[in-house]
Amino acid sequence: MNPRRHNLLLHPLFLLSLFLLLLNDISLKYEFHNGFTGKLSDFTGLFVFTLFWMAIFPRHKWQVTLATALIFTWWKSPLSSPFIHSWNEIMPVPITRVIDYWDLTALTMLPLAWLLARIDYNPQIKYRRIFIPLVGCIALFSFCFTSPPRYALYYYPPNQIRFYGNFKTSKSEEQILDKLTSKNISFHIDSVSYYPIGDGEYYLRTDEPIDSSKWVRVNNTRDSVLYRRMVERPFYLIPSYNLDGQELKNVKMRITQGNKKTFIYVESFQTDSKTEYNNKLEKQYKKHFKKLFE
Repeated sequence: MNPRRHNLLLHPLFLLSLFLLLLNDISLKYEFHNGFTGKLSDFTGLFVFTLFWMAIFPRHKWQVTLATALIFTWWKSPLSSPFIHSWNEIMPVPITRVIDYWDLTALTMLPLAWLLARIDYNPQIKYRRIFIPLVGCIALFSFCFTSPPRYALYYYPPNQIRFYGNFKTSKSEEQILDKLTSKNISFHIDSVSYYPIGDGEYYLRTDEPIDSSKWVRVNNTRDSVLYRRMVERPFYLIPSYNLDGQELKNVKMRITQGNKKTFIYVESFQTDSKTEYNNKLEKQYKKHFKKLFE
């Protein structure tokens, strides 16, 4: 980065806003979770985001301001719902947002950012060539961080195998299900899983909907077991399946219809077998399922 060109990233108001944004997203939202902490992220986030891109593109301040306003308005409206739904269907890290038109009041930060960007700020500090890229990286991190969901940590039961088997076939989803039925393999559709929570201190939500619920700290106790209830994308569950003499329980799989191929993802199953699950057994199981779905 050219230090003179990107001095805006060292402006005290930019640094203060960046600090408040990270503090709020990392800690304050979970401690207090109220209207103030929600709006604080919007106001500081827009201010930091706009100033950052103005520092990167100093000759396009109006374009940056207009693009930021349009993107933020789209994000806070129902128009972004299809994108969020598609993202959560494909990507492993879910995203969410609350539709609250009062959040649009944060757009008042854009004129302030534009006015600040017009100042020829030239801080007399050493090592600007180091601090400017460092602050820029922290700012990028803050844009990506945006308060990820804080969940109670959970673990898989000892007898549950995370299989993660991917298979493809020319058969349609209906044909695959018909084949399972013809082999007397029972199955049903579900979208809820339960996972036991491990020892230690965890955060749990206290109410619904998720976007407005509050986090509280909970200590797992020794005389009971806490479970995390996860609502997921619909999946097929086979309660019992005989694989070459081995009984697999609760085989969890998803079927996705592509343009020319159908993709089957066998995520996990449970087994009471005393045989240690190893690479050789995994290959055997994958060969079996591949043949089953052909």
